[in-house]
Amino acid sequence: DYGIDESKFLISTHGQHKRNEIENILKVYPKLKFILIGDSGQEDTFIYYNIAKDYPDRILAIYIRDAKVLENMAKINATIAQAHAEGLEMLLVPDSFVAAQHAVRMGYIHPGSLAEIEEQMEQERKIDSEMGDILD
Repeated sequence: DYGIDESKFLISTHGQHKRNEIENILKVYPKLKFILIGDSGQEDTFIYYNIAKDYPDRILAIYIRDAKVLENMAKINATIAQAHAEGLEMLLVPDSFVAAQHAVRMGYIHPGSLAEIEEQMEQERKIDSEMGDILD
């Protein structure tokens, strides 16, 4: 996280920093293909779309969790439509389980992982609910 304040002196955007880190991983593992997972709350849709355009043979899919931020939804939907038109696999999903179901259909992950993912999501929902009760 670069920026200017009393603890930082380098200038870079969050998006550029994220892109640089992903490109570093792509360079370190030149023979691997990747799935990018982000959310619609900030710039992930646009960063990941541009990475997939620049590295189309390396990015299998992009899953963008819908963070219910209406501010950029028209631009996000347009970017996803453009990705599809270019043959890039990019989906806006409500949660990790839907992304995992798609990944199973595409052969990216083993079907046996769905139960574990669903269980993990249920644990997270329980923790969120308990935290909500504490904060109320």
